[in-house]
Amino acid sequence: MVDISTYVNNGKAFFNKSSFFNNNVRKKIENKSGVDFEQLVEWCSTQCYNRPQNIIYIGNSEYVAFFLFFVYRHKETLEMLWLVVAEHVDKSFRIRLLDNEIQFKQYLWELYLKYYLINNGYSLIKSPRNDGPDIEFNYANHNVYIECVVPMVGDNEFKVPVMKTNGCGPIPFEQLKCRLKYAIDAKINKYKEYIDKGLVRRDDKLIIAVNTSDLDLYGELMDAKDLLLLEVCSDNHLFENNSFLDGVIYNHKSIFENDETFKIYYIQKDYTVLTDSINI
Repeated sequence: MVDISTYVNNGKAFFNKSSFFNNNVRKKIENKSGVDFEQLVEWCSTQCYNRPQNIIYIGNSEYVAFFLFFVYRHKETLEMLWLVVAEHVDKSFRIRLLDNEIQFKQYLWELYLKYYLINNGYSLIKSPRNDGPDIEFNYANHNVYIECVVPMVGDNEFKVPVMKTNGCGPIPFEQLKCRLKYAIDAKINKYKEYIDKGLVRRDDKLIIAVNTSDLDLYGELMDAKDLLLLEVCSDNHLFENNSFLDGVIYNHKSIFENDETFKIYYIQKDYTVLTDSINI
C-alpha cells in the first residue's frame, strides 16, 4: 500500500513536470487561494489520500475547495487534453478556466470538444484573442463556428428544483426545457452580435454545443433529456428561424466522470440525431 508521503511526493512530481500548470498558472492559483502552490499541492494530496468527511480548509476556503475537487482531482485529464489542444487556444485560456467553478465547467467542455475535433482530423483555426466564437474550423468551403455552453439550474422562477431527499416527486420537465432554451437562445444572440461586429460573416455556419451535466439532479430518470433537447429545438423552429445555425451538439455525461468514452450527439437541421464517440 502506498503511504501518504509517497502520495504527496507523486502529487508534487506531477506538477513539476506538467505542461498545463506553468509558472503563470501557479501564480494565478496562489493569488486566488492565498496559499503557496507547493503547500497547496501537499495539502490537496493529503486530503485525497485520507479522504476525511469533514475538511478544514486553508487559505481562501472557497477557492481551495474548488481547486481540490475540480482541478487537483482532474489534473491528469487537464494535462492530457492540454497536450493536444494547447496550440489552438488563446494565451489567457488557462487563467480563465481556473478562475471559478462555472468557468471551469464551460472551458473544460470546450477543451473536450477541441480534443474530439482534432482527433477526428479537423484543422482548428486559432483565435488570437478571446473576442469571438469558442471554436472555429473550415468545412466544405464554409467557416464553421462552435459556441459551447453548460446550462445551470438557474436562480429564478424557472430554476430546476433539487430532488427531494426521499426520491419522490415529478421530474420538472418544463423548468429543464426553459434552462436548455435559455442557454441556446443566449448563444444564438451572442452569435448575432458577432455578425453585427463583423467577427463572422452571415453565410458562415454556427453549431451550438450543449453539455447538460449540471442538470443531472435526477440521475437515471434524466434519460428523457434527449427528447427535451429535440423538443426545444423543434418547438422553437430553431433552424428555420436562424439560417446560420447548422446543428446542435450535446453531451449528457458529467465531464468529471471517470469514463474513457466521450459521446457526442448531433441534432441536424432536419431534427434527426447522429451519434459518435471517442476514447479519451
